[in-house]
Amino acid sequence: GRLGISVHKKDPSILYVLGKGPRLWRIDGKTARKVRNIPPLLFGTTPEKDQSHYDLAVSAHPDKPDEVIVGGSAILSERTPKIVNGKTTYEDGIWSACLYRLTITGTPGDGEFGCNFDQTLKEFPSVDENTYIGSNVHADVHVVRYAGNPAGAHVWVGCDGGIYRSAQGGGAYTFIARNNGLAVVEAGYIANHPTSDGPVIIGTHDNGAIRRVGHTVWRHRVVGGGDGGG
Repeated sequence: GRLGISVHKKDPSILYVLGKGPRLWRIDGKTARKVRNIPPLLFGTTPEKDQSHYDLAVSAHPDKPDEVIVGGSAILSERTPKIVNGKTTYEDGIWSACLYRLTITGTPGDGEFGCNFDQTLKEFPSVDENTYIGSNVHADVHVVRYAGNPAGAHVWVGCDGGIYRSAQGGGAYTFIARNNGLAVVEAGYIANHPTSDGPVIIGTHDNGAIRRVGHTVWRHRVVGGGDGGG
């Protein structure tokens, strides 16, 4: 299967490798050790829906060897808690990016590493306030990069919804779309008005449908993501 690799900038002997499963390894020198307890729904809601062949990203913090961001497919965020038979569950939500900022625990000589993801939230990983940072970011993550000064101050994400940037180190709710001026909409369907040559509507890949309302102005006709048209 496909693997993503991130080399630690300050100490190139440290690498992180992300693969299907999901599985995450940290390599120190020539020794590879598994990182346990990472978010289980990173690439899909079931093994049959695994999308690691399409959307997989990993980036190590350039200064902190124990911080790494992993990205994958889509997950419901902003979920509403509900008590059912005395047990807390979650419902509703907004489809967002599977994007987590993990703190790696353990030392290179002590066997497997761990991370700070809350294992009690395996069924609802986007509820974990310690690690989940994908709210406001479009689903299907393909690349993540730390940047800025000081090192790691900014985090850039490339996904099916374009480009997003956090100017606060990738903190939750700090990502803003940076797509103005990018001509990257993928149109899969097109239809015009039956009696007027002005209105045109197109269905796009992963960004709903948009309607032409002026010479160079287009307006969203469908709220949220997903494919439009058909």
